Amino acid sequence: MEIIYPPLVEQSVKYHLQANKQETVNKAEIYRAMVERGILTENGQPTDYALKNGWIKDFYEEEDLSFEMFLDIFPIF
Repeated sequence: MEIIYPPLVEQSVKYHLQANKQETVNKAEIYRAMVERGILTENGQPTDYALKNGWIKDFYEEEDLSFEMFLDIFPIF
């Protein structure tokens, strides 16, 4: 059975694999730690605490954005 983890857990795993040069990271442990530390709710949503502290950013894309505003929100493109 394959467990589907929330996107924030997947992003955290990707970060840890790149930043720490680790070969493996346990997604279940990362998910559990993020919930225990108040970063995520049990259903994978960011908590108000994490948003207020800037640990997680909430991106909202308004309609009819200019290209410059789009790049401010999504700088990877």
